[in-house]
Amino acid sequence: MAPKPRRRAQDNERPAPSQDATARCCAPRSTASSLPQGAQLWLFPDLGGLRRALAGRCGETRQMSCARGRLAVLARGGAGVQLHLLRGVAGKPDNIKLEGKMKIYSVDQGAEQMLILSSDGKLFEYNYRIKPTKLPCVLQEKIIIQVACGDYHSLALSKGGELLAWGQNSHGQLGVGGIGHSISTPQTVVHLTGVPVAQISAGEAHSMALSISGNIYSWGRNDLGQLGLGHTDSKDFPSLIEELDKEVEFLTCGGSHTVLLTKDGRVFTFGAGKYGQLGHDSTQNELRPRLVTALFGNRVTQIACGRYHTLAYVSDLGKVFSFGCGSEGQLGNGGTHNQLIPLPMKLPSEELRLENHTSGKELIMIAGENQSILLWMKKENAYVNLRRNIPTLNEKTVKRWNANVGTKQWQNTKREIKEIFSSPACLTGSFLRKRTAAETKSIDLDLNKARDFFKTLTQKDCIANTITTSLRKNLLTNLLLHSPHQEALGVFLLLLECLVIQESDSWDSLVIPFAEAVYKISNEFSEILETYWASLEESAFGKLVQMVKRAIVSCWPQNAGRLFHTKVLLEMLKKLHRVNQTKYKLPENIFNINELTYLLDFDAEASEGRFMPFAVQGGFESSLLPTFNLEVRRSNLVEDVFNQLNRFETENLRKELLVSFSGEIGYDFGGVRTEFFQCIFEEMTQPEYGMFIYPEETSNMWFPVRPKFEKRYFLFGVLCGLSLYNFNVANIPFPLALFKKLLNQTPSLEDLKELSPVLGKCLQMLLDHEGDDFAEVFYIHFHINWDQNYIELIPNGRRIMVDHTNKRDYVSKYVDYIFNTSVKEAYEEFHRGFYRVCDKDIIEIFHPEELREVIIGNADYDWEAFEKNAHYEQGYSRSHPTIIMFWEALHKLTLEEKKKFLVFLTGSDRLPIKGLRNMKITFYCPEIFNENTPMRAQTCFSTLILPKYSTMGRMEEALQLAIKHERGFG
Repeated sequence: MAPKPRRRAQDNERPAPSQDATARCCAPRSTASSLPQGAQLWLFPDLGGLRRALAGRCGETRQMSCARGRLAVLARGGAGVQLHLLRGVAGKPDNIKLEGKMKIYSVDQGAEQMLILSSDGKLFEYNYRIKPTKLPCVLQEKIIIQVACGDYHSLALSKGGELLAWGQNSHGQLGVGGIGHSISTPQTVVHLTGVPVAQISAGEAHSMALSISGNIYSWGRNDLGQLGLGHTDSKDFPSLIEELDKEVEFLTCGGSHTVLLTKDGRVFTFGAGKYGQLGHDSTQNELRPRLVTALFGNRVTQIACGRYHTLAYVSDLGKVFSFGCGSEGQLGNGGTHNQLIPLPMKLPSEELRLENHTSGKELIMIAGENQSILLWMKKENAYVNLRRNIPTLNEKTVKRWNANVGTKQWQNTKREIKEIFSSPACLTGSFLRKRTAAETKSIDLDLNKARDFFKTLTQKDCIANTITTSLRKNLLTNLLLHSPHQEALGVFLLLLECLVIQESDSWDSLVIPFAEAVYKISNEFSEILETYWASLEESAFGKLVQMVKRAIVSCWPQNAGRLFHTKVLLEMLKKLHRVNQTKYKLPENIFNINELTYLLDFDAEASEGRFMPFAVQGGFESSLLPTFNLEVRRSNLVEDVFNQLNRFETENLRKELLVSFSGEIGYDFGGVRTEFFQCIFEEMTQPEYGMFIYPEETSNMWFPVRPKFEKRYFLFGVLCGLSLYNFNVANIPFPLALFKKLLNQTPSLEDLKELSPVLGKCLQMLLDHEGDDFAEVFYIHFHINWDQNYIELIPNGRRIMVDHTNKRDYVSKYVDYIFNTSVKEAYEEFHRGFYRVCDKDIIEIFHPEELREVIIGNADYDWEAFEKNAHYEQGYSRSHPTIIMFWEALHKLTLEEKKKFLVFLTGSDRLPIKGLRNMKITFYCPEIFNENTPMRAQTCFSTLILPKYSTMGRMEEALQLAIKHERGFG
């Protein structure tokens, strides 16, 4: 027989009542003679007045609930509750009803309050001190399915799987964080958000929750180990009882002890053991769940707890076992002594043993305070089910939903769909599976079943639309994962299955909120999620990657409002790429987003309102970006720039830059700005300027050991950031090591080979040499000369020889000194300036090679593609004689001459990420131009103003003149 949940009352852990009740607890009397045929009642202790009051009503009882000195009896039909006193003079019971025709489903009691749950899920609270004539509805907007009362706190489980708590919080028993004052308004226990809770229970000042998967969570007072966590520290948030691999299906709380019942009928107890209520033949407390060995071998089907005693029913034997405090005769052993082990109560066990076979009856156990009640009644009388479950999805439901489409039942079906797909707990609870012994860090979900269900459901448009709407408006909107428990992560896996199967185009409403939720979960949960992704079949993994890529393209920022969306999507793609690198599922190019080649318009004018997401952080009120202006003199360029940037140091620099050279054309978005960056970087990176060193003549540049202009590295970083922000590519000859450092990656010996090829080659030779003559060949110490500075790599390094045993450490320290230690101050200033403009979260999405190409462009000179993409206006065409001569003359130039022509045309010889393959040169010739007019360029539009030269000699002469000046005009 399935175990029946039974409530209990609670009291403070205090000495047991005096042993003066022996007379009224011996030889319990049955009330069968005065009850309707088939109903029987036993009371321990036998309270004559109460027994007489209940005579004739037991067969009509829906539920009984014991609390401190009170017994609440709910009549079958739910018309009202009778409240009887267990002590003192028996009087007329109080009758409590709900207004109108509202029926009562169940009740539970604490020391001062009774929770009354109506049949339609409304929750009311009755205060014993106030005794209100009209009961207040506690959670008007929620449908409640379960309630539990501690002494002075209350719990309620909603149909949507939300657990709420209110009342005293002196030991953290509400599970909402913090220990202290009472909370009168129900609060969500956010740490259990998404956990499919199956049952709740409360003790004196501690709380318990059992999930559908069998996990147990406990919180509140723990001075006696009643939380089962292995210690005695109270918890103000739900904590998982770990190392409990039993399939628990029911739990109940005494005052300060807890009892668990497994599916195979075993009983585990923990907490206070002073009176033997744990059943371990001891009065010691237990800090972790411990098997009650005296019951082992018997299949227990029901458990119940009083404050200091425990009951366990073995239906196959027809026996109820009791243990713990017996001072009031509540153990049914004919006396008032305590029992340290389970012993049978004195009942007609032979008659009870036939319960499951011929009698058609069932035994109901109610325990609370110092009272035990056994009610033997017909199964058809339907004692209340205190374990109403949250709605979940099964095969039968899926078939019914599909069958109801287009029928009168559709509205009810639609409501059911919304209930399940709006609740993380309901969705997760629908697909739980049994965990195998080898699985210790997994989500116990049957994802194949979920995939099949979702595929079936989404074949009907009206069902698919209802699911999408429920996910978008409810589940995803409120999916803020506060729970630290692994079980709550299940909804992320199920959502992913649902999204991939739908192949939805509604990226804005589903994929983006999902990516935002993934972005916010903890690192531990992220690892679990990535492990799940790694287990997908290649086709499913590929679908997931493509889904995220489509969302990125669709969401690519045209205004600042979409920046965060882009960020979280890119972060999710980064996680997927990490999984792919580990599992080698797909080729690397599957992660390329080719569409962004056209969306990343580095040459766009600011009037188009575009901006690079790498560089923006924060929002703007209009589509046009804010601007700030620089007016500089060519003769004093660097000083003018630094003087003006100093004024902006504490301001927002994420603005569109407008540049004007004194005495020349006004502020310009395109060519003048490009020329400005070309000039400023060219001057500042010259060796003579002194900001950077060049270890070898043809090498890249690096920060010096002893910088002359410490402040200027911050401003140089700002300029690099502004260049990126303003779609500019700059010839800044940094090695890949710099871009690794910007991405918080560690430079290596390979990077040193790029910065200083000779030194890098020497260190590689040192590593490769395996001969015994190492010391003779190299004769080096942990003492180096870099940038005209001698430094010891380790203490006393000038006296420590490098040999085979320490050569790798020597190389590692050498590389670290050059790239990190020696440049710490200068680099940190550069880093600070760069990220004053750029958004670090977005920058970190890139690989170092990609970041370098975005910032400094590339040298992918495809001159044939450059010619093919040309555009012709005002009488020019591809076949015009002047155009034919131009291309012939250009292709004759050397590479360096061609690069100088690019400077003349665009302001820079560095190519944006799209390269020459997508750079378009435009030709036209005003009618007023003649053979003697030189060619000119509008750099902001890559437009060449080409007179109609008639001879190749004139064309070559004009081209050389352009190359020599290297500048068109903006």
